[in-house]
Amino acid sequence: MNADVVSKLNSFFCNYKSEEHKKGDTLIRPDDEISYIYFLKSGFVGQYFFTENGNKIGVHIFKPM
Repeated sequence: MNADVVSKLNSFFCNYKSEEHKKGDTLIRPDDEISYIYFLKSGFVGQYFFTENGNKIGVHIFKPM
């Protein structure tokens, strides 16, 4: 990613509260009303669906920036 874009993103998001989460934490549940966004500084976030049988299916993996 372009260094200027990274700088602008970091500058924008530094004005907001930072959060830390542990591996396995659920950030957003299917029935949550979302009124915010997340900006990853480090780590990875996965998006999953669960089948009727309870099987976990990976849909997306998000990485920083």
